[in-house]
Amino acid sequence: KKQEFPIHTKTWLDKINIPDYFIELDSFFDSEGEFNDEVDERIFSIKIGIKETRNSIREQLLAIIHSQKITDYLVDIQIHLYNNSETILVRSGFQAVLNGEILGRTSSGYFYVFPNSIQKLYSKLKKYQQELEIVYFEIQDKISTRLRKFVKFITFIDKEFDRFDNYQARVFFARSKNANFLQPKNDNKIKLVDFSHPAIHNPKPITVDFSKKVLMITG
Repeated sequence: KKQEFPIHTKTWLDKINIPDYFIELDSFFDSEGEFNDEVDERIFSIKIGIKETRNSIREQLLAIIHSQKITDYLVDIQIHLYNNSETILVRSGFQAVLNGEILGRTSSGYFYVFPNSIQKLYSKLKKYQQELEIVYFEIQDKISTRLRKFVKFITFIDKEFDRFDNYQARVFFARSKNANFLQPKNDNKIKLVDFSHPAIHNPKPITVDFSKKVLMITG
């Protein structure tokens, strides 16, 4: 609606009446297609909880990494993401100084360990994530219920979009070939002069006058 189109295109598009609900629905999403926090007040508070919990997990992992008692067993001082869990990479014998669950092993014999001390924080994080999914499901359910009233419009607008897309593709193709569209004379006569088929390499130009009966043999 905000674009400046030629008169014929604009006349066609102006006939399309978009229901107000679709304008409202557009405000539900950001540029990445994710729900905006403003859609439901619970989303913002849950995301704050997720962020704070992730920060707490990271702080505890860093505290473990910089602890002197585990220094001899550390392979590096990085936090490693393994199977969607934040772990530390340690050598054999770490059990003497750290209680944790082994989630994986490297080809060099090192271990990805998930410390037991952050288990409660991870449980809290998963609870927040589940709550967020429930809120998203409720919003999706409401949207689906509303959209049932617009099934015919959605079918119509889908076809109209394809129509516009086809027109636009032809215009872009012609522009790339530096070609023009010609409006025929309204005399019901078609005459091709020195016509060369674009799909044939080095074609022989032909002239065909369709104002008379024409027999064309193709093959």
